[in-house]
Amino acid sequence: MFAIIRRNWQMYRRYFPFTLFINRILGSAFQLVSVWLIANFLFNNRVDSLTAGYMTTAHYFTYAAIGILFYNLGVATLMNVGRALITEVREGTLMSLLITPYKVFQYFSGVFLEQLWRTLLEFAALFGISKLLDADFSTISLGAWTAGIAFTIWVSFGMSIFLANIMLQLRDTYISQNTLFILIYLVSGITFPKEILPKFLQWIGNLLPLTQALEAFRILCFRPEKYNQLASLFIVGLLSSSLYLLAGLYWYRKTEQKIISYIFE
Repeated sequence: MFAIIRRNWQMYRRYFPFTLFINRILGSAFQLVSVWLIANFLFNNRVDSLTAGYMTTAHYFTYAAIGILFYNLGVATLMNVGRALITEVREGTLMSLLITPYKVFQYFSGVFLEQLWRTLLEFAALFGISKLLDADFSTISLGAWTAGIAFTIWVSFGMSIFLANIMLQLRDTYISQNTLFILIYLVSGITFPKEILPKFLQWIGNLLPLTQALEAFRILCFRPEKYNQLASLFIVGLLSSSLYLLAGLYWYRKTEQKIISYIFE
């Protein structure tokens, strides 16, 4: 694990993927600006009574900004960790990895820990942009931010290992990752409450642990009367992310054989 951290750190220190880093920040910044324009100039930051009943804060842009912040946090972890092995395949370094006595969980843990500072840097940049656009985070404590970020990063790590297998099986990153990201954005309550979706989409949303992480953070910050729901949200999120992680590790045993076969094609 520490060897992976050192190797990746040396790579990024010599060649930091500045363009990708800025592109991700700009993409989420444009989402924030778009939501801000719609909220302020079309709806005056107000929603109908039905939607308001499901929201955790009366200020719509604050609600949406929190969703986009944590969505970007989850997506960054999914991309950085989930694409690690397929990148090894493309760069021709996977075979040298396979002949070493590595353990796949330690490999992913090393990639995860090394990329964490970049993910948090993106989060900090988007946090500042949200504040400039008048998102109201004044009532959110540092402890709540820490708990929400840690929970979101952990559940995203579990999903990223499962996603890595999908990418390796399909030998593709673009379709698999973007399909998942669009699905998360739609069903996980990023910019609107998931309760207004059809029931079957709500069920799909509940299968993604990022949904529980985001809902738990919003309740923790804005809805003290719903604190009794926090335990179940944390338990469901941890269990589902652990299942993704274990399924991903088990599936990788089969995937590794397929990788070796198409490396030598």
